[in-house]
Amino acid sequence: MAHLHWAKLNTSSKVIDLDKIYTSFFEKLSAYLKAASPSRVAYHEIISHFRDISLCHESLRSEGLSTSETSRLNQYLRIMIVHFENIINIKNYRTPNSLRAYSKVFLNAFPVLFAPFFAFVASTSSPLFGFALAIMYGLVLTSLDNIQDDLEDPFDGIGSDDISLDFPDMLSPDLIQSEKK
Repeated sequence: MAHLHWAKLNTSSKVIDLDKIYTSFFEKLSAYLKAASPSRVAYHEIISHFRDISLCHESLRSEGLSTSETSRLNQYLRIMIVHFENIINIKNYRTPNSLRAYSKVFLNAFPVLFAPFFAFVASTSSPLFGFALAIMYGLVLTSLDNIQDDLEDPFDGIGSDDISLDFPDMLSPDLIQSEKK
């Protein structure tokens, strides 16, 4: 927002343009991350917003913004792009099917495979302890499987620790213009 104070010309129209680009960018990003299976078209639309932001930065240079400030804006944009790619990798990563299948098979086979052990514990100590141990093991493994499913997509809104995508209106032109006065 430095261009509001340091550019030689009136840049309020550029602020409005930039606000529209960022608003659209955050809407597209939110839709992409909330989608169960995001499309390549949506990804390319987000990438085109990065291009539009970069072009807006370059247009500010012709409005009188110094080269060093434009460079700083482009550095911030580069950081945004790097973090965007990291978020996309988090969104697109899935537990390999073989590992998921192994955990499901083990979870279902566990009671049968470990039943002799639980029977031995129940016969050598107390039956109540053997039942409690079997139930505890079953609960722990089921909980771990459910946690794995909840952590699979941190943007789906299903888990208790999912990432909220309610983006604020940080670049509201009305807010910026009132601060400038």
